[in-house]
Amino acid sequence: MVLHGLYNNIRLTDSHIHLADLEKWEPINNSPVCSCAASLSEMKKLVLLKNQYPNLVYSAFGIHPQNIDLNNVLILDELLASNSINAIGEIGFDFFTKELASTFDIQQEAFNIQIELAIKFSKPVIIHCRKGMDKIFIYSKQLSKLPAVIFHSFSGSSVEGNSLLKKGINCFFSFGKSLLKEKNRCIQCAKELPLERILAETDAPFHKLPLEKTTLPSDIILVYKEISKIKEIFLEEISLEVEKNFYNAFG
Repeated sequence: MVLHGLYNNIRLTDSHIHLADLEKWEPINNSPVCSCAASLSEMKKLVLLKNQYPNLVYSAFGIHPQNIDLNNVLILDELLASNSINAIGEIGFDFFTKELASTFDIQQEAFNIQIELAIKFSKPVIIHCRKGMDKIFIYSKQLSKLPAVIFHSFSGSSVEGNSLLKKGINCFFSFGKSLLKEKNRCIQCAKELPLERILAETDAPFHKLPLEKTTLPSDIILVYKEISKIKEIFLEEISLEVEKNFYNAFG
């Protein structure tokens, strides 16, 4: 897919997308993406796309804190042993509801296992974190041993982000369509964090804005335009820097 008009030559890397949940996908402006899978069926779909676009589809597999199945540890271990994935994720903590908060013990168990595997195989991790940033800080020492830690749809503050960097963690902070909401603290966070630490994502087909039925992969241009506005830097320069960040994060 090539975006027409002013954007047809701009690379638009997407650091977080769910290709297995899309009816159809093709690269936008020949730009790389990182897609997460949380089940064997999703991973099989992702492998097909990765074979079709070997230099553009980066893959990740992880046990999501919202839907924990520890049997998937065996799948993850096999994928890592065969070097079949670029990262482990999404992993993390989600205490957004009382029901999710009640699963803290198993969330922590799943996180511990996956962090140990990430250290063992020297793989980046993709963090999903809602109302659990205090738990992330507990793992600072372990996270500092990883090649990269990518925060998907980062909802923390710039103070928290910079604090993680000061602890020696090679962090990258990915922002999506939350930046399009007015009076959102994500905007201030994206403004204050270093550009060399910022990634862009759609989380397609999820992360819909109010009144939207779905999120499209092409919505990535809206995210880039907003980052360009926030940083007061030309879109072309933003795209080059974010692409460099993508490769620094995922290898």
